[in-house]
Amino acid sequence: MENLSYSPHYKQDIIWICEYNDGSFLREWTDSGEENPFSSIDKSKLRKFHTISSNFDYFINCQTGVFTVDGKQYVFPLCGLDNVNYADGLIHYKDAFTEFVSARCKHGDYDGFAIMGYEMGWKVIKDNVKSQVVLHLPSKTFEIQVTFLDLQKTIKWNFKV
Repeated sequence: MENLSYSPHYKQDIIWICEYNDGSFLREWTDSGEENPFSSIDKSKLRKFHTISSNFDYFINCQTGVFTVDGKQYVFPLCGLDNVNYADGLIHYKDAFTEFVSARCKHGDYDGFAIMGYEMGWKVIKDNVKSQVVLHLPSKTFEIQVTFLDLQKTIKWNFKV
């Protein structure tokens, strides 16, 4: 197996890495600095989805939906279902802000941009129940939402790891 050590990129502290069933990997940023868009992930072959930095490697097992954070596994409603590919509902986004200063923009300098957080998770609908689990980083807070579609009732809760 390839070493999943952090591959730093000058624009972000945290990156995603896809681990495929055949043992190959797709990194958000290549060693040459080229970005692989999230849409380039082959979800049909995805085994694990990692969010990695110089300090941690958290991942989702896309075959079971189980999260691994700091070496501990977290199992949520609708985890471990047969015939469910959790990668189909894979969630990943960044919370960011930018500061617009016209003098900087004229020269192409965008130093006012900052990523404040990263989110990873999945959503699944099975037997009229929709489950969505998102891990917020760097706070390590899970946000869980379960909706019973036929009852139109939703339960939400959060907890910090």
